[in-house]
Amino acid sequence: TQEVLNQLIHNDYPIPEEGAKQLTLVLCALQQVVGIEYSPTIPDIATLLLTHMPASYAYATISEMINDTSQYIPVSQKEYYSWCKTYEFYVQKQSSAHFKVMTNCGALKPEGLDPIFKRFFISILK
Repeated sequence: TQEVLNQLIHNDYPIPEEGAKQLTLVLCALQQVVGIEYSPTIPDIATLLLTHMPASYAYATISEMINDTSQYIPVSQKEYYSWCKTYEFYVQKQSSAHFKVMTNCGALKPEGLDPIFKRFFISILK
């Protein structure tokens, strides 16, 4: 959790100190109470939610998203890789040209899809 928090604070968009404290609180609670060990999309979703609501509401919202059977958020590495394979299959079926280009540059591998999936729904949520 600390590594993810440091990346968010120092790399992409600087987070104010109080925001970092609130984000840490939400991420630690999700790890300790809900038992989330691996979910690369949660830090960005939590950060976005915290810009619009208190930490307790952000925690409750993410908890509900995790517990919902429609699976808004992959909560294990296996689920995350499953999302990657599903997306790869979708691109292959929809456009062979895009599939070829994305395969050649490595964008359909889990490490290539990682930056896409981390921010996939952020623009929708704003």
